[in-house]
Amino acid sequence: MPVVRTKSNPEESRITKAINALVSSEQPSVLAAHKAFNVPYKKLLGRYAHGTEASHGGQNKALDKVQEEALLQYIDRCSELGRPAKRQDIINAANSILWNSGRFI
Repeated sequence: MPVVRTKSNPEESRITKAINALVSSEQPSVLAAHKAFNVPYKKLLGRYAHGTEASHGGQNKALDKVQEEALLQYIDRCSELGRPAKRQDIINAANSILWNSGRFI
C-alpha cells in the first residue's frame, strides 16, 4: 500500500517547493535548496533523485480509496493518542478492514 498523506505538513510543502525550485533551476544544487527552504538534506536528496513513494503507484492495491482513508485515520488516531501504530498494528487493521468488507485474501 503506498503511503499517501492528505494532511497538510509544513515540511512536506517546503520539500515540494524546494524540488520545484531545483527543477526550474532557481536553486543550483540540492545543498542550496536544503539551506534555502530549511528542509532535511537527505530527505530532499532522496525525493529529488527518486521521486516520492506516491509517484511510484504502490504494489498492493487490496484496499479501495475509502478503506485506505479509514486506515490512515486509524494511524493518525493512534499518533494522537500518543501510541504510534507499529507495522504489525497497521497490517492487522488493514486485514480487519478487508475481512469486514468480505475481501480478505
